This record gives sequence, structure tokens and C-alpha cells, in this order.
Amino acid sequence: MVFTVYYIDDSNEVINVKEDEVKKALAYAGKSQRSLSEDLKETPMNLNKKIKRETLKSEDMEKIAKAIGAEYKEFFEFPDGTKIGIK
Repeated sequence: MVFTVYYIDDSNEVINVKEDEVKKALAYAGKSQRSLSEDLKETPMNLNKKIKRETLKSEDMEKIAKAIGAEYKEFFEFPDGTKIGIK
């Protein structure tokens, strides 16, 4: 099952939560979406479509977390305790 969750930020912009989480986690890990796609053995275009269209499942998020050295528990958690996502 895939859920799409959005929130409205302070500037009234609608934000795609999973896309936002993935982008923040990649930035924190110092990794690009292109290198992530290589780690996941997916084309950059396919991974980008999954992220943009909200078709990432929990298993996908767990694979992303593993590739960037984090755990995914409905949010990304890094070894230093930093958490990105819905808590």
C-alpha cells in the first residue's frame, strides 16, 4: 500500500513528504540522487519518477536508507541520532 502525504510549509507551498524526506536525507548523507540510483541498480530517471510520483513503498525507503547509511522507521535515522521525516 502506498500513501501520499503532503504538508503546507510556511510559504503556503504544498510539499510532497516522501520526496522532501528523501532529498533532505540525501543532502545529509552527502549523496546525490544519481549515485543513489546506481547503488539501487535503477536508472536515474526511474528513481526520480518513483520519488516525484510518490510510488515509493516502505521497502524502497528501507533500501534507500541502507544505501545512505541510515535506518528508515517512517523517518530516516542516522548513527549520530539525526532524524529526518515524520516523527
